[in-house]
Amino acid sequence: MRQGNININQSHRAAHSQALDLLRFPLAIVVLAVHVFDVHEVFVYGKHYEFAGTPVFDILYNFVHSFLSEYSLTIYFFISGYVFFLGISDFDSVVYKRKLRNRVKTLLIPFVVWNVLAVLIELSYFFPPLSALRPGLDFSEVDFSVSNILQTFWDCRYGVFEHVYPADTTSTVFFPQNPPLWFLRILMVMALLTPVLYKVIKKYGMGFVVATYVAWFCAYLSQYGPAVEFATALFPFSFGAFMSISRRDMMESFGRHFKSSTVIYLSLSALQFVELTCGGTSAVYLATKALTAPAALVFAYNMSAWLLRRHVCKVVPLLASASFFIYVAHYLFVGNAMKVIVYLVRPEGQFATFLVYASVLVLIATGLLGLFWVMQKATPQLLKFIAGRK
Repeated sequence: MRQGNININQSHRAAHSQALDLLRFPLAIVVLAVHVFDVHEVFVYGKHYEFAGTPVFDILYNFVHSFLSEYSLTIYFFISGYVFFLGISDFDSVVYKRKLRNRVKTLLIPFVVWNVLAVLIELSYFFPPLSALRPGLDFSEVDFSVSNILQTFWDCRYGVFEHVYPADTTSTVFFPQNPPLWFLRILMVMALLTPVLYKVIKKYGMGFVVATYVAWFCAYLSQYGPAVEFATALFPFSFGAFMSISRRDMMESFGRHFKSSTVIYLSLSALQFVELTCGGTSAVYLATKALTAPAALVFAYNMSAWLLRRHVCKVVPLLASASFFIYVAHYLFVGNAMKVIVYLVRPEGQFATFLVYASVLVLIATGLLGLFWVMQKATPQLLKFIAGRK
């Protein structure tokens, strides 16, 4: 009987792991799509292409930012919190130090490597032949002072290119030179706070998770950058940690809310779509976006588990493994990929606009997936180093 229980528990853990692994690659593609559609104008050899305001772009943009945007990171943070405490019965100093050593490999080193690479790519535009892509840049304005180098990892507006590009000083949002790396940056902060989170979650349980959600909701409505960044990570990371620490059966806990989460996610996302279509990011849009996040998380997990149970999909190790690589690398190629495709397509009309964005998505996703596969075969140690693989 005990052996049977062990087999059932192992089967449950395998099912949990597969459901989460199946989500990794689609989530990376969603982040890619959000950043591709954030490019709404392109200058190619003196010609200006403006896509914002055209029907097909506006529909696609509003759909991506209503039904997909920001939920990927909520789910990524949840997975990170869940995995961090998985299988831990007592979170002592030995476990904490071991976890931090692992995060140096999986978070800190990739953060530094990919941000430095972003700086080097930006520097390449100051020299021929790439200088033709960004005419008028003056290398003498690049500031390599220690303070500016450090700022490049925190707020690139005041980094080494502070005097090259005009900074939006009114914004409270700040990113490293490679913007998606803010996820790794705040995840490292969460890792440092795990001893406190562990004790608080053990004592207050779901009550603390609810409190973090309320804090995130308020911060999101305020749109104050630092508060939003911290709270955006704290809520889902704590939620995932709670599910792991309390040893909750995710399939059972989330499965009970499959229908309700689906209805909430789709209806509130549709409301966001209407809000964007009618006038932009109002308080109603921000509130519905924050309200939708927990439902989107539960919906995504349940959908993943359902697809696995029905044998509609299966976990492809290459896709799951490459998701982090695609996440940290994709932003470096979005702008130039858009220019290449626009130059080749010369878009005139709605279908051509759709073709441009679809082509950029496919080009970057398949290109990075192919690069990951080649590096996996040819330079596995280098890939392990830059992609945070254990």
